[in-house]
Amino acid sequence: MYIVIKSVDHAPDGVARAITHLAVAARWEGTSIQPGATLPLNIAYVTNDAILSSEALNLDHTEYVAIGMARISKSLSFLDRLRFKPS
Repeated sequence: MYIVIKSVDHAPDGVARAITHLAVAARWEGTSIQPGATLPLNIAYVTNDAILSSEALNLDHTEYVAIGMARISKSLSFLDRLRFKPS
């Protein structure tokens, strides 16, 4: 899944900050994300960059903003595409 986002200015507490990353997760606990699946997602702004180097997702570093729908490609998985090197 590719998500393209430009920096968004966000100031819910009166302190402006640029949002440059999103956290995206399956909406329902236990949902298996398989090739070809269509499923609802929770979308949250990453509000603390500490989450980017963390081994676990700490939701205290995010702010929920929306529900979205995703269709997972039936082709190479995202991680496989990252590792793919054309010959």
